Amino acid sequence: MAPQYVEVLAAVLLISLSPVALRAEAPPTPPAAPSSAETPAKAAEAAKADDAWYAPLKDMKLGPGSLSIDASLRMRYEYTDNGDVLTYNAGVDDDVWLLRSRVGFDYKFTKDAHAYVQFQDARHYGYYLDRDQFPLSCPFHDQVDVKQAFVEAKHIGGSPLGFKIGRQAISYADNRVFGPGDWGNVGRYW
Repeated sequence: MAPQYVEVLAAVLLISLSPVALRAEAPPTPPAAPSSAETPAKAAEAAKADDAWYAPLKDMKLGPGSLSIDASLRMRYEYTDNGDVLTYNAGVDDDVWLLRSRVGFDYKFTKDAHAYVQFQDARHYGYYLDRDQFPLSCPFHDQVDVKQAFVEAKHIGGSPLGFKIGRQAISYADNRVFGPGDWGNVGRYW
């Protein structure tokens, strides 16, 4: 079996893991009683989030702060009739399997200060073009890379001022110039 198909098979197996099996390791948490300021809908939403299979990965105590882990896995098939990503109307049909995996670590120092690092691995399978055929960047392929790494502080000294410094996904206006570009397999970040 070719190595690339082993990776796709491993990804499919990860997707098919039962959330029930993952949740069985976490101790059950009783739902919190709604406060007078909370509506019943908000209380139900909070109780559902606490009962989610991924709850053990959120707000884990680590040192003086807490760590949350997030992840996403996307597999997609694309087909283009009579064209490919480099040339249009080339008389060639373009079909490709795309796989994008992301894992992020968010460390909260305080309620208003945190650091975030996110790694991404984007690959394509069954594609006839090589990575070397793309002059600047390949829209399908970017093996393990740091997608985001930033530090953010809000309400510095009780003021409405804050900052966010580092590599980050920026969304501005209608996202044409500055936007995360998540429709593509690699995406954009600054």
